[in-house]
Amino acid sequence: DKRRTKIKTIETVEYNAEDFIEHENVVLVLSRHGWLRKIKNLSDPATLKFKEKDGLLGIVRTNTRDLAAIFTSAGMVYVHKVFNLPYTRGGFGEPVQNLFRFGDGERVIKILSLPGGENGRTEDAGEQQAFDFEDSVENTEELLFVNNLGHGFRFPLTSLGETSRAGKRVMNLKEDARM
Repeated sequence: DKRRTKIKTIETVEYNAEDFIEHENVVLVLSRHGWLRKIKNLSDPATLKFKEKDGLLGIVRTNTRDLAAIFTSAGMVYVHKVFNLPYTRGGFGEPVQNLFRFGDGERVIKILSLPGGENGRTEDAGEQQAFDFEDSVENTEELLFVNNLGHGFRFPLTSLGETSRAGKRVMNLKEDARM
């Protein structure tokens, strides 16, 4: 018999790992001493427990496809995909120093959620919370850094992308300056 199967060449299919990340709304909780928690929902921030002499620094509502930017007292920023941050099942969370390479005396001062991916921010269609989640930003915003000596530096948030464990310097500080 004559061959019935036809062999053809097909065009290559492009694979994007970002397409396989599930859209999930999460909450990032950061303590003053640098303990980071990623939890699925938070009904009341007053129920959060912290280590002794520690407290709340920031709460950010974000999506697993977004980026989390952590700013430090040394003028550094560490940007990481929210999807890659570990979930907290219980306890105080994960020390930020385990995720990034902090310098001596460097401490966390701020956390922001940056829109990630090609489509930008994903909005939560669920019910509104009774309290404000802060520090979620849009692509058009700028950030202003000011040190204790009054020197400042302004830059667009679109210039921030995922960093390595070593982070990215956003402001040079002299010996007597601090954030």
